[in-house]
Amino acid sequence: MAMEGPAEGVHRAFYQLPAAEAARPGRPDHPEALRQYVRGQIIGSERSFLGPYGANRAVYCDHTASGKSLRFIEDYIRDEVLATYASTHTTSTNAALQTTSFRDEARQLVRSAVHASEHDAVLFCGSGATGAVHKLLALLRLPQPPTVLVGPHEHHSNLLPWREVAHQVRNWGREMAHQVRELGREVAHQVRELGREVAYQVRELGRRWRTR
Repeated sequence: MAMEGPAEGVHRAFYQLPAAEAARPGRPDHPEALRQYVRGQIIGSERSFLGPYGANRAVYCDHTASGKSLRFIEDYIRDEVLATYASTHTTSTNAALQTTSFRDEARQLVRSAVHASEHDAVLFCGSGATGAVHKLLALLRLPQPPTVLVGPHEHHSNLLPWREVAHQVRNWGREMAHQVRELGREVAHQVRELGREVAYQVRELGRRWRTR
């Protein structure tokens, strides 16, 4: 964003397209046509590899872990974002002010998408789901290592950070009744441990008071 008003090609809201592009012809409106359009924009979708049986087209099936880049998004980032990219720690230059604006509006887009209120905070973590879990663990400030119950299909992005801080990581089975019983026993155990700790602290305070 320019200091005296937006220049041509510079937009305060990075998700707003230039007027010439907003009505670009050929964009599909039908859901199936839109899916085909997005699929065709996947970078590397036509790529093949040489295997033991000759050349084969690569089929990518791990979008949950790492989504493939889309050509129209990468083009937009290159042309509209990277062209004015600068540090967000200052707003004293044209480029820094524009990048700061991009960041702030990205935060507002996420806030709107997840229906966050004024009592919620939107934090950028920097490294995807793994970074988000690490941020959560840092904010929890656990007083002692917990016992963590996980499902049979946990992704490493969620599983590994908990293994680093947990006293024990227990994998739940597939049977719901068994899982509920396990949870009940675990909660009861934690309550008993807490009760013993409180009783010990009370006895210690009583002993110190009597020895005064």
